[in-house]
Amino acid sequence: MRCATARRLTQLSSSPITFCGQQMIQETSVRNLGVTADSSLSFRTHVNHVVSSCFHQLRRIKSSLKALPQETAKSLVICFVVSRFDYCNSLLAGVPQVTLDRLQNVMNAAARMLCSVGRRAHVSDLLGNGLHLLRVPQRIQL
Repeated sequence: MRCATARRLTQLSSSPITFCGQQMIQETSVRNLGVTADSSLSFRTHVNHVVSSCFHQLRRIKSSLKALPQETAKSLVICFVVSRFDYCNSLLAGVPQVTLDRLQNVMNAAARMLCSVGRRAHVSDLLGNGLHLLRVPQRIQL
């Protein structure tokens, strides 16, 4: 995988690389330790995977939510959703705000599900006071 800005990637040769007589296939993204890095280091692929995985777990938890006590449901969300959300999140420093907003949508959905409020309800108070979950930080300038 070649890492460069989008402009620089178009300037690089797209011919295959030969190493020890073998042609190497170029990849657009690689996965290491559960983090998917793409060639522009925008981490869009990683965030897409995390968001998809978290929403899948939220759907699974929601199917049994009525049978669980509130504290157990909260523990499940923290174990299965927030832990995926928090893993290697320091790599996301400097990514565009629109990418961080997708992660915030996961936290908002978890708060709405646990507090049994509608899709359009504001969750600022729910995240901080009721669930003791943190908001996704705004974009950090490097």
